[in-house]
Amino acid sequence: MAITVVLDRPHAKTILDGRLGGVCIISGTLTVNTYATSGVDATPITKLFKTCDRVLVESNTGYLFQWDKTNKKLIVYRATDNVAGTRIEVADGVDLSGLTGVSFIAVGRI
Repeated sequence: MAITVVLDRPHAKTILDGRLGGVCIISGTLTVNTYATSGVDATPITKLFKTCDRVLVESNTGYLFQWDKTNKKLIVYRATDNVAGTRIEVADGVDLSGLTGVSFIAVGRI
């Protein structure tokens, strides 16, 4: 299942052109609906770019996010021990729709 995305500035993109070659930065919040093993489809973010280079998602209520650039997915982990920094991937089919308003920043080329 894909994520739901709300952009901070839906009709504007910050473009860093010139020597950087059309790099764009967007920000917003996301909601993960039902989790799928190996990550949820991040197309609502990646489709905004010709090439999406990086998606950074803040941790939220014990959940950690990792960007899988190759597969264009967000992998969600649950922290198991904050002191040791251990984590485990969220199980397939878990409903994460209550986890709303998670901030993200994405960088890519347009």
